[in-house]
Amino acid sequence: MRITFISLLLLGTVTNSHAAVTLDYGDNVNILAAQSAKMSTFSNSVTLPDGEQTLIVRFDAPNDPGSMNENQGRIISNAHILTFTVNPNSHIKLKTEMPLSVSETQAVAKSPTFYLTDSQGKPIPFNAKSVSPEYNRFGTDYAKLLPTISQHPVAEVKKQDKAEEKPQVVSTLQTLYLQMSDEQKKEFLRWAIGR
Repeated sequence: MRITFISLLLLGTVTNSHAAVTLDYGDNVNILAAQSAKMSTFSNSVTLPDGEQTLIVRFDAPNDPGSMNENQGRIISNAHILTFTVNPNSHIKLKTEMPLSVSETQAVAKSPTFYLTDSQGKPIPFNAKSVSPEYNRFGTDYAKLLPTISQHPVAEVKKQDKAEEKPQVVSTLQTLYLQMSDEQKKEFLRWAIGR
């Protein structure tokens, strides 16, 4: 049972991974919300589907980048909405300036510049819009500021036998599997194999 389950999961992952886009982001970039992906606070990378993307990001850096004191506090910018389009199988990078002093950090936080590039370092065009200051406060649910994804009407499907319901299960499992960290994936595979 576990082997069949793992085979279906991996088959679904391999089948649909061709359209995935990997976005790596720099240490001074904080992604607050993504229209088509779930964020992890423990990673500087996120997997996105290909096509049009909307992210809400901000500059986020230590107050004094040159200091060895880790309790110095952080300086953050207002949030910005970035909209861009990416191709399947892309590996892209989002970064911003790397200030070297307190004064540089404060200057960048007032007006950050974001850079979006492909795997060869070529710029990817994007639109940037600053989020209204009224939303730049602690506790804001930035996901609610993302544009809604247009939903296509779903045709009514008659329930057949259980064999035809497997693709939905695979899709759900695949989605959950892709959201796991590498360590979680390894642990999951160990459990599924029974070791």
